[in-house]
Amino acid sequence: TVYNLVNHPAVLARVRDEVDEVFGPDDEYVPTYDDIGRLTYLRQVISETLRLSPPVLNFDRMALQDTVIGGRYPIKRGEAVTVLTGALHRQPQWGDNVELFDPGRFDTDRPTALFKPFGTGERSCIGRQFALHEAAMAIARLVHRYRLVDSHHYVLQWDGQMSRRPVGFELDLVRRTPDERRRATPEPTAQPAATGADRKSVV
Repeated sequence: TVYNLVNHPAVLARVRDEVDEVFGPDDEYVPTYDDIGRLTYLRQVISETLRLSPPVLNFDRMALQDTVIGGRYPIKRGEAVTVLTGALHRQPQWGDNVELFDPGRFDTDRPTALFKPFGTGERSCIGRQFALHEAAMAIARLVHRYRLVDSHHYVLQWDGQMSRRPVGFELDLVRRTPDERRRATPEPTAQPAATGADRKSVV
């Protein structure tokens, strides 16, 4: 998700504005559970990342009766079918240019069967809701505190054929000032303590 943010500046700017509006200018603001729930656009960004790069690459289904898939593929009762999650997430129902990163796809409700980044059924990830909430909180705090600088011009590489973990992804982080955050905050708030000079760090 962070990789997608730094490679789509307009998306990053919108996420930053949303986070600043919810968290305010305070550098050390500790978000509540409800705060994270208000970050609707950030959740769309995470979902679009999961659409293009699902952590569960496939799952199996067994036919309960004789059927034909897509009007072309006959399946006998008891036969197993492997569903490739990446292909499922690129069906025509997702709109045009399915290979492009577009969080706006999640403005529209679609059948739940079209989106299975964590698998499905009894073997789906039991911690998926916690993972999504934790991811939104971590990314929101990162974007709230820092400007993300891709000074290494990173090219996406996966950890392996069965992994969706980027290898060697590093960013420079420049501390944002309270004034930068205040621009997106609708209500005036008290001036926080000085934060000192910007500093650079690497993740």
